[in-house]
Amino acid sequence: MQILRHFSILALLLISLAVLQGCGFHLRGETSLPANMKVLKLQGISTNSAFGAELASVLRGNGVKLVDTPQEAEAILRVTNLQNDRRVLSVSGNTGRVREFEIIVSLNMAVTDTKGKSLIPAKVLSRVRDYTFDETDVLGKAAEEQVLRQEMRRELIQQILRRMRVNAG
Repeated sequence: MQILRHFSILALLLISLAVLQGCGFHLRGETSLPANMKVLKLQGISTNSAFGAELASVLRGNGVKLVDTPQEAEAILRVTNLQNDRRVLSVSGNTGRVREFEIIVSLNMAVTDTKGKSLIPAKVLSRVRDYTFDETDVLGKAAEEQVLRQEMRRELIQQILRRMRVNAG
Protein backbone atom coordinates (compact mmCIF):
# COMPACT_ATOMS: atom_id res chain seq x y z
CA MET A 1 0.00 0.00 0.00
CA GLN A 2 2.80 2.40 0.97
CA ILE A 3 4.74 1.52 -2.20
CA LEU A 4 1.69 2.22 -4.35
CA ARG A 5 1.29 5.64 -2.71
CA HIS A 6 4.96 6.52 -3.33
CA PHE A 7 4.65 5.30 -6.91
CA SER A 8 1.56 7.50 -7.43
CA ILE A 9 3.34 10.56 -6.06
CA LEU A 10 6.38 9.89 -8.24
CA ALA A 11 4.17 9.42 -11.31
CA LEU A 12 2.34 12.68 -10.58
CA LEU A 13 5.65 14.50 -10.18
CA LEU A 14 6.98 13.12 -13.48
CA ILE A 15 3.79 14.07 -15.31
CA SER A 16 3.96 17.59 -13.86
CA LEU A 17 7.57 17.97 -14.98
CA ALA A 18 6.70 16.72 -18.47
CA VAL A 19 3.83 19.20 -18.75
CA LEU A 20 6.04 22.08 -17.61
CA GLN A 21 8.77 21.08 -20.04
CA GLY A 22 6.27 20.75 -22.87
CA CYS A 23 4.83 24.23 -22.38
CA GLY A 24 8.26 25.84 -22.69
CA PHE A 25 8.64 26.72 -19.01
CA HIS A 26 12.18 27.17 -17.76
CA LEU A 27 13.72 28.89 -14.80
CA ARG A 28 15.05 32.37 -15.39
CA GLY A 29 18.77 32.05 -15.62
CA GLU A 30 21.19 32.17 -18.47
CA THR A 31 19.93 33.99 -21.54
CA SER A 32 21.21 32.98 -24.93
CA LEU A 33 22.81 36.13 -26.32
CA PRO A 34 23.95 36.54 -29.93
CA ALA A 35 27.57 35.67 -30.71
CA ASN A 36 28.34 39.28 -31.69
CA MET A 37 27.53 40.36 -28.10
CA LYS A 38 29.60 37.84 -26.17
CA VAL A 39 32.51 40.28 -25.70
CA LEU A 40 31.20 43.65 -24.51
CA LYS A 41 32.47 47.01 -23.43
CA LEU A 42 30.08 48.53 -20.91
CA GLN A 43 29.93 52.33 -21.25
CA GLY A 44 28.08 55.10 -19.50
CA ILE A 45 27.70 53.44 -16.13
CA SER A 46 30.25 52.58 -13.49
CA THR A 47 30.54 48.97 -12.42
CA ASN A 48 31.13 50.40 -8.94
CA SER A 49 27.53 51.62 -8.74
CA ALA A 50 24.82 49.26 -7.46
CA PHE A 51 23.16 49.05 -10.88
CA GLY A 52 26.43 48.76 -12.81
CA ALA A 53 27.78 46.03 -10.54
CA GLU A 54 24.58 44.00 -10.81
CA LEU A 55 24.41 44.46 -14.59
CA ALA A 56 28.04 43.35 -14.97
CA SER A 57 27.43 40.33 -12.76
CA VAL A 58 24.34 39.26 -14.72
CA LEU A 59 26.12 39.75 -18.05
CA ARG A 60 29.04 37.62 -16.87
CA GLY A 61 26.59 35.02 -15.61
CA ASN A 62 25.18 34.88 -19.13
CA GLY A 63 28.54 34.09 -20.70
CA VAL A 64 29.51 37.66 -21.62
CA LYS A 65 33.12 38.72 -21.29
CA LEU A 66 33.38 42.37 -20.24
CA VAL A 67 36.46 44.16 -21.54
CA ASP A 68 38.09 47.46 -20.64
CA THR A 69 38.52 49.01 -24.07
CA PRO A 70 36.28 49.26 -27.15
CA GLN A 71 39.12 47.81 -29.26
CA GLU A 72 38.87 44.49 -27.40
CA ALA A 73 35.07 44.35 -27.70
CA GLU A 74 32.73 42.93 -30.31
CA ALA A 75 29.98 45.32 -29.22
CA ILE A 76 29.45 48.27 -26.90
CA LEU A 77 26.53 48.40 -24.47
CA ARG A 78 25.77 52.00 -23.51
CA VAL A 79 23.69 52.53 -20.41
CA THR A 80 23.18 56.22 -19.74
CA ASN A 81 20.94 58.62 -17.89
CA LEU A 82 20.12 56.28 -15.01
CA GLN A 83 17.55 58.15 -12.93
CA ASN A 84 15.94 57.30 -9.61
CA ASP A 85 12.95 59.53 -8.93
CA ARG A 86 10.30 59.67 -6.26
CA ARG A 87 7.18 61.78 -6.28
CA VAL A 88 4.09 62.17 -4.17
CA LEU A 89 1.21 60.14 -5.56
CA SER A 90 -1.51 61.02 -3.05
CA VAL A 91 -2.05 63.00 0.13
CA SER A 92 -4.59 62.75 2.90
CA GLY A 93 -7.56 65.05 2.41
CA ASN A 94 -7.76 65.98 6.11
CA THR A 95 -4.16 66.66 7.05
CA GLY A 96 -2.40 67.07 3.73
CA ARG A 97 0.10 64.38 4.70
CA VAL A 98 1.65 62.09 2.13
CA ARG A 99 -0.12 58.73 1.84
CA GLU A 100 1.49 57.26 -1.29
CA PHE A 101 4.73 57.71 -3.17
CA GLU A 102 5.60 56.65 -6.70
CA ILE A 103 9.16 55.63 -7.47
CA ILE A 104 10.55 55.58 -10.98
CA VAL A 105 13.80 54.08 -12.20
CA SER A 106 14.69 54.76 -15.83
CA LEU A 107 17.68 54.59 -18.15
CA ASN A 108 18.70 54.83 -21.77
CA MET A 109 20.31 51.83 -23.42
CA ALA A 110 21.75 51.06 -26.84
CA VAL A 111 24.14 48.57 -28.37
CA THR A 112 26.51 49.35 -31.22
CA ASP A 113 29.32 47.47 -32.88
CA THR A 114 32.84 48.83 -32.48
CA LYS A 115 32.47 50.92 -35.65
CA GLY A 116 29.40 52.70 -34.28
CA LYS A 117 26.79 50.79 -36.29
CA SER A 118 23.60 50.36 -34.27
CA LEU A 119 22.88 46.76 -33.27
CA ILE A 120 20.07 47.74 -30.91
CA PRO A 121 18.59 51.23 -31.29
CA ALA A 122 18.57 53.59 -28.33
CA LYS A 123 15.59 53.01 -26.07
CA VAL A 124 14.39 54.41 -22.76
CA LEU A 125 13.59 51.65 -20.29
CA SER A 126 11.71 52.39 -17.09
CA ARG A 127 9.97 50.74 -14.18
CA VAL A 128 7.38 52.41 -11.94
CA ARG A 129 6.11 51.31 -8.52
CA ASP A 130 4.03 52.94 -5.86
CA TYR A 131 3.82 52.26 -2.16
CA THR A 132 1.85 53.57 0.78
CA PHE A 133 3.63 55.76 3.27
CA ASP A 134 3.13 55.64 7.01
CA GLU A 135 4.84 58.39 8.98
CA THR A 136 4.76 56.22 12.10
CA ASP A 137 6.98 53.65 10.34
CA VAL A 138 9.52 55.80 8.50
CA LEU A 139 12.39 53.29 8.81
CA GLY A 140 10.26 50.38 7.64
CA LYS A 141 8.96 52.35 4.67
CA ALA A 142 12.50 53.45 3.75
CA ALA A 143 13.55 49.80 3.76
CA GLU A 144 10.51 48.91 1.63
CA GLU A 145 11.48 51.59 -0.89
CA GLN A 146 15.03 50.20 -1.09
CA VAL A 147 13.70 46.68 -1.72
CA LEU A 148 11.39 48.02 -4.45
CA ARG A 149 14.26 49.92 -6.09
CA GLN A 150 16.45 46.80 -6.05
CA GLU A 151 13.64 44.77 -7.65
CA MET A 152 13.16 47.48 -10.27
CA ARG A 153 16.90 47.45 -11.10
CA ARG A 154 16.73 43.68 -11.61
CA GLU A 155 13.71 44.06 -13.90
CA LEU A 156 15.55 46.70 -15.96
CA ILE A 157 18.55 44.40 -16.29
CA GLN A 158 16.25 41.63 -17.51
CA GLN A 159 14.74 44.09 -20.03
CA ILE A 160 18.24 44.89 -21.30
CA LEU A 161 19.01 41.19 -21.72
CA ARG A 162 15.73 40.56 -23.53
CA ARG A 163 16.41 43.42 -25.93
CA MET A 164 19.91 42.11 -26.55
CA ARG A 165 18.60 38.63 -27.26
CA VAL A 166 15.60 39.62 -29.41
CA ASN A 167 16.69 42.78 -31.23
CA ALA A 168 20.22 41.87 -32.20
CA GLY A 169 20.76 41.58 -35.89
